Formats: sequence, structure tokens, C-alpha cells
Amino acid sequence: MRSLTFAAAAAVAVLAGACTPPAAKVETRADAPVLPACRDDGPRLADTEICAIDFGAFATVADGPEPSLEPGCSWVINDALIGAGDLAILYRANSCNGVTTKLAWRNDAPNGDVFETETSAMHGDAAKGFEILRVIPAPAGEAGKAAVLEKARATTPDKAEAAACEVRPALASDWPKDVFVIDVSPSFAAKDPKYKEVYTACGPLGIDVGQATYWRLSQGHAWRFMLGQEAPDIDPRSVTLVRKGADGAWVAVE
Repeated sequence: MRSLTFAAAAAVAVLAGACTPPAAKVETRADAPVLPACRDDGPRLADTEICAIDFGAFATVADGPEPSLEPGCSWVINDALIGAGDLAILYRANSCNGVTTKLAWRNDAPNGDVFETETSAMHGDAAKGFEILRVIPAPAGEAGKAAVLEKARATTPDKAEAAACEVRPALASDWPKDVFVIDVSPSFAAKDPKYKEVYTACGPLGIDVGQATYWRLSQGHAWRFMLGQEAPDIDPRSVTLVRKGADGAWVAVE
């Protein structure tokens, strides 16, 4: 798993060569169904073909402040398919100067589904391929938090640290209201100076104090966001899991 400190990654990014082969021509089947125009005559999302204007019919944006945007940027709706394509996520994506953030799915069993940055409006090529979101099945409420804690402890190499890990509220004022982190207890942290100021703890699913890294519970899943140090590429309040029915229509997962 790779996580990203964007400022450092940008410093070592390598520019692509000038001899990039031309993109393959996409053939359109003559018998492909023609979808009706969206009710605002606006765009359909690339993967699910859901009308962008219908995002509100699927998503319930969580409580909390809207993430800040850099000048010239705006929020647009985007999607990403999961596996064979009967599941997908919808999300508000950062779009800047003609570049819109796009996520790509990767299976990372047994530790959930990962969404990596395919295109980053904020960070360009430096962010490509880095994990921004991880999703694991988990019930709602305290049982879900306990499930996340158990998985984090199981993946923490230092067993003493693992035993000290606990669910703690995330108190940053600009994060969604329902987020939490997995961190060592204050009494354990007080015994070791490495847990002062900027640190990581509780393994690959635990806290990263230097970045906006936290968990949310919704739709029968736990969502781990890793959004870097600057304005984020996605709005974590908005990410919504949808499923395609037998009739081809998409519905939000309950």
C-alpha cells in the first residue's frame, strides 16, 4: 500500500516522455442502445452512465463543512466501477483547469477494496496510483468501529502498539462530523516520544497525524480516507456506493 505526502511526491515526479503512442480508437457498436438525454441536457458519468444531475437521488452528503477549494477549482460529480461493474461509487470530485479527479478500483483482499488516484486535479502526475480511499464491510455504529479496530490491530506489526490501539474521535474542525481514527491510547503514547507531534500508529489502517487520514461508517461499510495535506481531490462527505439491478438501473446500497 502506498500513501501520499503530496508535496514530497511532487518533488520527485518524472515528466512523461514526448513519444507517447496515440490512444486507441474506440469503436461504437451499431446496436448500442442510445440513452435518453439527461433532464438538464447535461453529462452522463463515464462508467455508470448515471446523469450527473441525478447524483442527489443516490447520495446523502454527510454533515460537516465543505472542503476548501483552490481558486479556479470546483466540485463535479464522478464515478468509478468496482470489480465486474455491478457495483460502483459516486463522489464529488475536484476539477481544476480542465482536469477532473478520477479514481480507479483495485482489489486488496483481505483488507478491502482500494481506490487509487487515476487522475488528480490537485496534484497531477505526482498523485497517480496512490491510495485515496479504502472500503471494508462493517456494520453501523459501535459494532462497525469495533470491526475496524480489530482489523487495524491485526495488521499492526508491533504487538504492544497493537494492543494499545483504540477508536478515538477525529477532532479536526474541517473534517466530516462523523469521522474517527484508530490511534494508540494517550497513556501509551505518553511513554514514548515517537508519538509526539507528527507520527503514524496502529499499522497501515491506523492514524497518520501528518495527513487528513480517517474513517467513516456508512452503507454497511467502513471507509478510510487518505486525503493528503492540501485541498483534497474528493469530498469525503459525498462518497456513495451504488449497485446495478437486474433491470440495469442503479440504486444506492442500503
